[in-house]
Amino acid sequence: MCPTCSLRFGVDRDGTVVAPGNRPEDRVQPGVLNVPGNVRELVAKLPDSIVQRVRQEFVSPDQQQVLEMLACFGIEPHETGGARVLDAILDRSHGRKEGIRELVITAKRDWRDVLW
Repeated sequence: MCPTCSLRFGVDRDGTVVAPGNRPEDRVQPGVLNVPGNVRELVAKLPDSIVQRVRQEFVSPDQQQVLEMLACFGIEPHETGGARVLDAILDRSHGRKEGIRELVITAKRDWRDVLW
């Protein structure tokens, strides 16, 4: 778990968010994300347009956390849509860091929900 943003990742079919390993002790409350250990590598792979938007729309102390939250989307094979989904997350968050977290959780369950 990332100490700065309290994120976990993985979503069961029933909407329960699950940490890696899917052991009972790894289960967490729905609505929580898990930042994987390689989050820095994942942030580096974000599209330049997304990184640029984050730099423009968020204040400096929040930028890295927002990038880490966005990098949590697209890890699992069912999380498709790439930059289009990330753009929608940024649009719908209205510059709120908490909005990013909520929308990434939603997108991890079903990415189409952040587009409509």
